[in-house]
Amino acid sequence: MNSSFICRRCTHTDGTMRTKTSALALGITVFILAGCGDEDSTQAPKLGGIYQEKLDKAWETAGKGEVPTFACANVVGTAVGMQSAGQGKKSEAVQAYEACYVDAFVHFSNAYMKTEGRAELNDRGQPEGCIGLYTSYVIHTNSLGNFAKDFDIDVQVLNKKIHTGLDETASLCLPLISGQ
Repeated sequence: MNSSFICRRCTHTDGTMRTKTSALALGITVFILAGCGDEDSTQAPKLGGIYQEKLDKAWETAGKGEVPTFACANVVGTAVGMQSAGQGKKSEAVQAYEACYVDAFVHFSNAYMKTEGRAELNDRGQPEGCIGLYTSYVIHTNSLGNFAKDFDIDVQVLNKKIHTGLDETASLCLPLISGQ
């Protein structure tokens, strides 16, 4: 995932080198743990054959700045159905679920904030697109979040992955999104 963590201000005047080194180490750790920052790429994550075409459609939708929730419901429905029927590998179903829940939404968020003046800051210092992004986040996470239990995944962990993957502009909306 794309990590946009940047130490914007250090409040301590002593130990500047240690503070900068710690911030750098934390930034690198977040970047590595987040999957090396490729959520805003032009290609969807690679999945097993049954899921790839469906994820590609969700990814294309997200890349246009359109909410991928409906297209992701197709991916998630397939994953849940395959698991309920005892078909396919659970690991592939989990990967497909997470790719849509997290990766497609991050891809959408970053594309959404780059269109139609949504990155312009309002009088509160937030991008104009934050309300729309928040609404999309609530709909997406509520619509698809209930299926996390089918894969034994903690939805809060997935939500943190979304937060971590947002680019610099979209991450300015985190106070609104994470306060949900």
